[in-house]
Amino acid sequence: MTVISAILGSCPTPALAQTQIIVTPDLPPAPVVGGTVTLTPQPPPPPNATLCGWLRQSRTIFWHLLDQEQPSTGSSYTGREVLGPGCSLIIVGLMLNYSGSYTLQVQGPGVFIFRGVNLRVYGKLARPTVMSRRTTVPENGILELFGERPPSTRTLLWYRDGTVLRLDGHVEMSPGNLSLLLARVRRDDAGNYTCEVRNPISTARSEPVTVTVTYGPDAAFMNPSGLLSLRLGDKVTLRCAADSVPAPQFSWSHSGSDLIPAPAGAVLSLVLTSAEQAGVYECHVTNPSTGQNATASVSITLRLGQGPVQSQPGQTGGLQGGAITRAVDAGIIIGSLAGTGLLIFVLYYVLCTQGKRDPRLEKDPVAQQGAPCPAGVQEQPPLQPVRGQQVSGANDPLATVSAQIQPGSSPDPTYQMLQPGAPDLYQELRT
Repeated sequence: MTVISAILGSCPTPALAQTQIIVTPDLPPAPVVGGTVTLTPQPPPPPNATLCGWLRQSRTIFWHLLDQEQPSTGSSYTGREVLGPGCSLIIVGLMLNYSGSYTLQVQGPGVFIFRGVNLRVYGKLARPTVMSRRTTVPENGILELFGERPPSTRTLLWYRDGTVLRLDGHVEMSPGNLSLLLARVRRDDAGNYTCEVRNPISTARSEPVTVTVTYGPDAAFMNPSGLLSLRLGDKVTLRCAADSVPAPQFSWSHSGSDLIPAPAGAVLSLVLTSAEQAGVYECHVTNPSTGQNATASVSITLRLGQGPVQSQPGQTGGLQGGAITRAVDAGIIIGSLAGTGLLIFVLYYVLCTQGKRDPRLEKDPVAQQGAPCPAGVQEQPPLQPVRGQQVSGANDPLATVSAQIQPGSSPDPTYQMLQPGAPDLYQELRT
């Protein structure tokens, strides 16, 4: 039992005065390591008080009989404590272990004051660390992180990608937030986790810990997809994709058989050079971490001539889809070619036979020397009048052709030999 306790124990216990202890640091807002703090009772002890003393963690620092000059020290005295005016306590050169409860006791005739205060000394916080049993967690698994709490930490917070985490049905924390628990991990729980510690004079944050959530693939996708109707010589690139963590592995097959050599990656490039390349191409996606897999496919048909080499697997009877389109295209092409050939024949025939129906030929026998006629049409050789000669088989002397040039006639010598007024000559030419 301390001396001050013995003295107080010998006195009757009066009513407690309404005294408060004011903590005043020299470097606000809080006492810091190396600084000074003053603990002052408010209001001050009454004039009839005869004794005051201070205790730290229930151990006496000193006690002072007010009619004496020097106080007496106790077991908790360190040499950094000073008794100030009004029974105040001044502590210099604060250390972290000076944190704790302090109690003021004042006694006198009709006076008894017993008041306590908790003193917290803060230092600059060191950077905390985050620990975890594992940082790669499967979807719906359990994630637990542990944060370090340096001395003089007042608050510890958890962050994911810079956003503070709050307690809810998904996020759980232990008392003091020393650990973070996610019982059923979701895909969006992946990210960088940090813990932050604070006190009134400093803040420090840990290095990030990256958490990876593995999942998928739920489905695979092919681009282009569906049914592709192509021609020999075409080039096509197939791209396969799937949402998966970690990145999945890809393999390819053609009509149920693995491609040899096996293409690597999510892209397959083809040059269609034979009918054997038609069929169903499948992309197989596998996540070795989760064990899940998915498949996407595309069907390729090739056109040779007027029809497809291979129809879509499972298609039976009739033309469907792209086959109907191909049949219509072939019909249009054949009809166009037939019509063009018929038109050429008609024009050719008309040109060859036009000379026998055109009345102008009766005036110009030379024009009968037109285009040759088709096979089967007998062609009459025209007569070739010669200047100064008689036409064979003509007895009429008017058949003699002169070399005179008629007004308005053609300078062609052939036309110069003809006389329009000689009907026998034209009759001879027509026979």
